[in-house]
Amino acid sequence: MNDQPAVHESDETYGSFFDDVGAGRWEAVKEFIRQHPEAVRVMQKGLTAKGLTALSRAVIQEDVDGVKELLLFIKETDLKILEDALHMATNPIKWDTDENTEIMKCIVEKNKKLLVRSIEPYRLIPLSNAVLFNKRKMADYLYSVTSVENLNERDGAYLLSQNLKEKRLDKSLELLRGNPSLGIARDFLAESPLYQLANTHADVGLFLNASQLGIWERWIYNCIYIPSTPNIRDVSIDVQNEEKNQKHLNRKGINRAYQMKLLHHQALEILDRMCEPLRKVKLKVAQKMLVEKALFKAVERGHAPIISHILKSDPSFWRITNEHEKTIFRLAAEHRQDNIFSLLNEFEKENRKYIVGMQDKFGDNMLHAVGKLSQLTQIDHIRGAALQMQKELQWFKKVEGMASPEDVDRTNSDGRTPREVFSMNHRDLVGAGEKAMKETAYSSSFVGALIITIMFATVVTVPGGIKGDTGIPIYLDTKAFQIFIVANVISLCCSTTSVLASLGILTSRFAEKDFLISLPTKLIIGLLTLFISIAGMMIAFSSAIVTMLPEKLSIVIPSIALACVPIASFLWMEGKVLIEIISSTFGYSI
Repeated sequence: MNDQPAVHESDETYGSFFDDVGAGRWEAVKEFIRQHPEAVRVMQKGLTAKGLTALSRAVIQEDVDGVKELLLFIKETDLKILEDALHMATNPIKWDTDENTEIMKCIVEKNKKLLVRSIEPYRLIPLSNAVLFNKRKMADYLYSVTSVENLNERDGAYLLSQNLKEKRLDKSLELLRGNPSLGIARDFLAESPLYQLANTHADVGLFLNASQLGIWERWIYNCIYIPSTPNIRDVSIDVQNEEKNQKHLNRKGINRAYQMKLLHHQALEILDRMCEPLRKVKLKVAQKMLVEKALFKAVERGHAPIISHILKSDPSFWRITNEHEKTIFRLAAEHRQDNIFSLLNEFEKENRKYIVGMQDKFGDNMLHAVGKLSQLTQIDHIRGAALQMQKELQWFKKVEGMASPEDVDRTNSDGRTPREVFSMNHRDLVGAGEKAMKETAYSSSFVGALIITIMFATVVTVPGGIKGDTGIPIYLDTKAFQIFIVANVISLCCSTTSVLASLGILTSRFAEKDFLISLPTKLIIGLLTLFISIAGMMIAFSSAIVTMLPEKLSIVIPSIALACVPIASFLWMEGKVLIEIISSTFGYSI
């Protein structure tokens, strides 16, 4: 049977029929169809260039009753009529209403095969069209009736990509459990779901873990138990009376840790299922190209789990290069992605040397690459320039330790060795770092000198005075006075040390290598001793107040409270920087 609708150019026969359809006079419409059965296949010109059948007209009007009445006269084999109606139901100009969803339900119940029929405008199935045009209510219904196993790769890949984009990981897992190959399939936008996963911004949180949480939330994170194949509700938490505590989740910080672990666990399972085809079958050329594109995007975004899973599934991918003949580890070094670069430690020593020594089309090896200024390096921060210079040196030293002696001295197409490339590209950063360190040293030495003056003066003029006949302080035997003396000595010694450390910075030569250990160590000593001297000065001040006014608590307590303000201010403004410098210099760096 030919299911193409007939096009009737004249309204003489069908004019009143379409008028009744537009007005919703369905009794008249049904009577006309009984007399003229072919009317359901006739297209009315004018509303669209192609023309509309009565069913499509009713769909546009969102007339649910009219659609139901017309479907009684349409056979399930009239696919063209039904497809045109589906196209109108998913049209982007129509709102995502309950009526429109009900119309979709009526049409697909007429013929279930329509669920996997490709319709205009992009030759996608109804579900993909609903997702594409952001018809959430309709999409939720179509998800419930569309079989995952019957999806073609083009539609399945698109649906998977969109669910990943919207963080609907439960539906993503459902699609992958039905067909793991969808992860590396090409959708109608010529991308793969694996690429969509790799292109996810880090702040979305798919691959965050407990290290991004506070101490309390980290403990909660570790208490949460998630089964190996979770559904959206299939999560339990190792806390008694969990149902009673559910309403307190947000207040106690449990909900954030709960959502993070669930998201992280589902993302890892999605990634594992996407990598199944890499372990089991030989990839086609098109599939391999999609995986390679996703790999390079994952490096750019810093998603180490994606790189790790792919390399474990198929170790040969470490050999791939981009259009500039750069490997994924080379790009990781260029983008300063240390979490990805650290995966190189799992390779044997000889393989590491080979990877580091691989040259791109410009003759640069990996050591040349880290010798160039990273795109992430910023030199417009006052203290940041010095820390960035330290980080750049740490990267260069790390790669240099992996390279063979030949590659350390190898010249590129410009005739420069890696060390020469490093010096040339970091000249401005060295200057900015020198300026930042000197400004910090000047400020610290000025404050330290003031504290020295103050603390020396307070020792000479002790609180309460001295005995005239012996010269011994009057309050020598009181505990508050003894605390005053100890705090004064500590503050004086530390402030002097801070000034000397600052002078050490000011008289340094500021060579490149000095930014690695020497200068940061002097800065740490200067800032740390300055903080201790400020704290000692405030303790000495508080002790002096207690010594002179032991009975005046109404004055003593507010005075001590105010004395804590400078200490708290220093911690708030400089504490984080100090911890960062200590961690970068003596802790884990690269």
